[in-house]
Amino acid sequence: MKGIVIFDFSDNVENWAIRYLIDDIDYFKRNYGGKQVNDRITLAVYNGVLSAIEYNDRSIFCEAMDVARSAHLPNESDLLYHLEAAFFEGVDEWNCFALVTDRYFDQYDVSDPRLLEDAARKYANSSDQLKKEHLKKATEWIEKAIQIDNSFDNHFTYARLLERQGKRKQALAACEEAIRVGSIQERDLSDVRRLRERLLPPIKINTSGKSNGRRRG
Repeated sequence: MKGIVIFDFSDNVENWAIRYLIDDIDYFKRNYGGKQVNDRITLAVYNGVLSAIEYNDRSIFCEAMDVARSAHLPNESDLLYHLEAAFFEGVDEWNCFALVTDRYFDQYDVSDPRLLEDAARKYANSSDQLKKEHLKKATEWIEKAIQIDNSFDNHFTYARLLERQGKRKQALAACEEAIRVGSIQERDLSDVRRLRERLLPPIKINTSGKSNGRRRG
């Protein structure tokens, strides 16, 4: 009965149940199965991070990280990164987010194009809080993602990163490629077209009243 109560209440890191489960983890794995116990611990630490974000409470975050380390889960390194990244993103600490992301990507040579694009997009979104070297790394990641997956999202994120670094011509070319790929993939192109408009050179009006310069389309 005690085991049932502990397992049922071990869905977060803010009560005693998860610690009892960790301390006697072999018993629970024998009785509930290894996957079920691992999934329960993963749920608990993610719920802990969500609470830490909601209350901006580092002590809850640290408790979640400690539980994750104590459990020795098979995907420990991946889980620890995603917990840290989720917390720092949630509390808008982008330099810390960049620190843990740079470290993880460098250590494990990340090649998942979705993960590469996700991180690069978040760097682009928070570029005003990050150093130039972070944006340079993000650009390398999205270039790697494009080589693996020639998707609209990858090209659009590439264009945004180039714009953030003041590389207007390159960003415009990336926009055009995003529009081409996005048209084939039947994606919503409104955002990338707005970015292209910002990047196009201004229209010049000559003395005869006729416009020179960029074409719209």
